[in-house]
Order: sequence, then structure tokens, then C-alpha cells
Amino acid sequence: MRVVFDTNVLISALVFRKHLEKIETVIKQGDSTPCFISATFQEFQNVLEYSKLHAFMQASNLTPKKIIVAVSKKSLFFADPVIIPQAIADTSDNYILAAAIASRAQYIVTGDKLLLSLKEFVGIPIVTPKTFLAKI
Repeated sequence: MRVVFDTNVLISALVFRKHLEKIETVIKQGDSTPCFISATFQEFQNVLEYSKLHAFMQASNLTPKKIIVAVSKKSLFFADPVIIPQAIADTSDNYILAAAIASRAQYIVTGDKLLLSLKEFVGIPIVTPKTFLAKI
């Protein structure tokens, strides 16, 4: 199943784990395939470099590079669309929507209230991690 995970959800699942640890499991098992366009993958890489995350990664013997390699192996990458939707005010969130269109995702998984307020985008459900995990 193709899924566009908001960067914060993916980072939380891979670095902090806690309540979202199952997302890492469904990705590893191949039940969900993260989908990216270059802008969303670049944001993911950039966030992994935040110094405030490094202590959490070190505690789990992780590095940004290890995470990027592991996620890349389980992900699909799509060409950037010519037109980025302007559905909401936050530009980075519009790239999430663009990735969903480009990948023909079955879900957009986010904790972002603005994205969640849309409920769906071009027929793609926008759900919280909890809702997503309950559905799969």
C-alpha cells in the first residue's frame, strides 16, 4: 500500500518510536510503502540533521545516514509534479499533497491539523497515525 507519511510522523516512528513504533514495523514488513517526491524526501533528510534529534538517535544506535538508507530501501520515489497544489497555506504541506498525487497513494498520514482538516485530497484519505494503524 502506497502511503505518504508527513515527515513528523515518519521521524516520530523511526526515532522516538513510542506510540508510532508499529509504523516502522508495517514499513519493514512491506505492508506500507513510503512515497516521496524530491521535496518531501529532502525535507525528511533535513529534519534528520536537526541536532535536537541526535541524542535520541544515538540512544538507539542510529544515525541520519542509517535511517535514510533504511527508508530509501523500502520507499518509492516519484518525479516532482509540474504543478504543486495550493490547497492550504503551508507550502511544505502542499508538497505532501503533491507527493500523494504523484504516487497515487492510498493514504496521507499526518498529525498536522491543517492537513487533517481537509479529510481527503483528490480522493486520498488524510488520516492520523492512529487511524491509519487501525485500518491496516
